[in-house]
Amino acid sequence: MRVGFPIALVLVCCGSTSCGSSPARPAPSSPNDGLAAYAASQGGLASLGGGATPAPSSRPDRLSLSWVDAPPKLDGVLSEWPAGVELTQRVQGDATFGASLALLYDDERLWIGGELRKDPLVRTAQYGDDEDRVSLVLAFPKADGTGVVAYDIGLYPGKPGEVGGAVKVNGRRDAAGAKLVEAPVDGGVTFEAVVPWAVFPEAKVLRVGLRGVARAYGARTVLASGPGDMSTPALLAPMPCEPELAMIEQLLTPRRLSFDAPRFEVIADVNGDGVRERVAVFGSFLTVVGSGYLKGRTFFYRDLGGEVLRVEARDITSDGKHELIVTRRRTQGNVAREDLEVYGAQGDSELDRIFAHEVSIRSGSRKVSNAIELSPGSIEVSVEPAVGWDAASFREPVATDVEPVLVSWGAVSQQVYRFDGARFAKRP
Repeated sequence: MRVGFPIALVLVCCGSTSCGSSPARPAPSSPNDGLAAYAASQGGLASLGGGATPAPSSRPDRLSLSWVDAPPKLDGVLSEWPAGVELTQRVQGDATFGASLALLYDDERLWIGGELRKDPLVRTAQYGDDEDRVSLVLAFPKADGTGVVAYDIGLYPGKPGEVGGAVKVNGRRDAAGAKLVEAPVDGGVTFEAVVPWAVFPEAKVLRVGLRGVARAYGARTVLASGPGDMSTPALLAPMPCEPELAMIEQLLTPRRLSFDAPRFEVIADVNGDGVRERVAVFGSFLTVVGSGYLKGRTFFYRDLGGEVLRVEARDITSDGKHELIVTRRRTQGNVAREDLEVYGAQGDSELDRIFAHEVSIRSGSRKVSNAIELSPGSIEVSVEPAVGWDAASFREPVATDVEPVLVSWGAVSQQVYRFDGARFAKRP
């Protein structure tokens, strides 16, 4: 999917986080908004489920999504499923019953397995709001990062021999391909449901960064797995999927970043397939997760080796993919250096650094800096007037891991880089 952008963008790296284009949206500061903090509070990947069946004593108390290679047999029996999330929070009422829920997914479908421990079960062919049921409130982030879109998936186990089960999405039963099958157990019923991702328009472009809550309704009592509902979707807890769980376990927890909200977040299409990925910066680590990126099973990360000041996503190579434009700062003593780096993916592969240029050196009131102009297929670097330094007084070492900053007393005052299909190379 191609994304339009201005023909030329001038980004002057002046050593301040406010200069140039707007940075990616900083992550909210609420602990409920931090995916890493959420996972750490649950004890890491093992207690979140992660496709394995945890012991009953270590059941998670919030929802997560486990990938399956083969779909479960839709017979209402939960023998193939991981342990469900117990709905222990009493929202209203005082009736005594119980419920649990677990979630599986693949590229095409979302499966929901649960248990409603209530007998007798109140059920009619009308599947009304006053009948016994379990609900999954599922929220997708908007692709522009401005909020979330929530859906209420009503799960109505049937009464064998009397009335069948039903799935209602936002109160309607016409969701194509949605189905529920129940099986009676002592004191209640277990059920399995399937809902195609196609039911949710947002799932066509983004299936990471999801939020959710399970709620059970019966005898004027409401139980829940966590905070939030359809009227307050921003309060819903994060509902991580397989690559997000892997990132928590393999990257964030070992580096003690588990309780840190990401410094920046941006939604981008790094594959160019129209499906968006979630780009986030934790500490000095740039991370990318997505349902289609790296086959949706793992995640990408890179240690940028400095303080990240900005992250942007736009197609500057005209190849239909978003590149990530990162500005970082490295400080040694009283000298701060800023670099501008561009990362892009070739096919369904990890991101590669396709451009890196030092854009400023600052020491106290002295500085040298470059202006960067990004346009389709090219990057132009040009000198800006130095402050406090000249050819005689400037003694800072020349960068070797990136293209060094251009200085006004040097032989080159302007340099153009063209995209050659793999990276931005100097134009002679």
